[in-house]
Amino acid sequence: ERSRGLGDVYKRQINGDSNSYKGNLPVKKLNIVNLLMLIKEDIVHSHCFLPDLIAFFIKNIFFWKKAKFITTVHCDPFKEFQGKRLKWLFRYIWLFAMRSLDRVIVLNICTKKQLKSKRIKAEVIYNGKDIYFSDISDTNTIIQSFAKGRKIIGTYSVLKAVKGIEQLIQYAKIMDKSKCIIIAGDGELMNHFKSMLEDNELLDKVLLLGFIKNAYRLLPSFDVFVMTSRSEGFPIALIEALASGKPICHSNIVQFIEFKNKLGYLAEVYELDNVESLSKKLDSCLDSNVLKSKYLVNIKLYQEFLTERSMCSSYLNAYYDVY
Repeated sequence: ERSRGLGDVYKRQINGDSNSYKGNLPVKKLNIVNLLMLIKEDIVHSHCFLPDLIAFFIKNIFFWKKAKFITTVHCDPFKEFQGKRLKWLFRYIWLFAMRSLDRVIVLNICTKKQLKSKRIKAEVIYNGKDIYFSDISDTNTIIQSFAKGRKIIGTYSVLKAVKGIEQLIQYAKIMDKSKCIIIAGDGELMNHFKSMLEDNELLDKVLLLGFIKNAYRLLPSFDVFVMTSRSEGFPIALIEALASGKPICHSNIVQFIEFKNKLGYLAEVYELDNVESLSKKLDSCLDSNVLKSKYLVNIKLYQEFLTERSMCSSYLNAYYDVY
C-alpha cells in the first residue's frame, strides 16, 4: 500500500486477482514497471515477508530516501517459517530487512519484545474490523442437521499446525453425546484431520465444513466459540467472536493472555495441549446455570476498541509521526 501526502492512498498486491479486492481504493497487481513507481511516493506500507523484502530493496538498493517505509508484521516472525527447510535463513533475511525500515508495527506486545531482543524497535497497533452478521441459511441448515439438538462447539481457521485444531479432535474422543464440534476452514491438514476422524470413529461428533466465505457469520449458530491456537499475530477471529457476544474459550498462549489482560474481555482460558483443561473450560461455557448474557459485555468492548475507525486512527498517527 502507498500513500501520497496522507491523502491519496493506493493499493498494490503481489499475488492474486486485483479484482478480488472490494474496497474503494484503486488496485493494481505489482509488476516490474509499476514497482519502480513506488519510489515516487511519500509512504510505502508493506505487509509480511515478501513485500518487506521489496520495500527493503527499494529503500536500500535504489537508495531512495524520500519515501518513508513502514511494515506491519501480522504474525510471529520467529514461528512463521515452521516446516521450511531453511527457516533460519528466511527468519534472518526478514529480520535484517525489517531493521532497515523506518517503522515496524506489530500486533501484540509479545512480538514487540521479541523484536527488541533483535535490535528492532516496534510499536503495537491492534487490528480492527467492522463486523456485520448476516444469515447463511444453507450452511446453517447443514450445521443444525448435523447437530440434531446437541450443543455446538464451533471454530473456524486455516487448517495448519499453528492453529492446534487437532486438540479439538482429541477432545472429541472424550466428549459426551450432548455436544458436537463444527470446524470450518481448509488447508494443508484437511486430509490428515479427515483420516483422524475416520480412524477414531468420530464422524458423528465432528463436522469438517471446509472453506466458508466470511466464516464469522457462523458464530450465531455456535453455542461456544473455541480457539486452540499455538501462536497468533493478532486474532481477528477473536475480534469477531467478541462482536458476537458468544461464550469464548481459548488457549493460554501469551498473545491471548496479553490481549485479555489489556481489554478485560470475558473468556474461559484452557491450558494448551491439555485435553482435560479444554474439556473443563468448554463445560463452563456451556453450563446452563451461567447466564449467557454476561458475555454481552464483550460486544461493548469490541465497539469501543476494535473497530476499523479505532485502528485507522492509530495508523494515521503513525504515518504523521514517521513523516
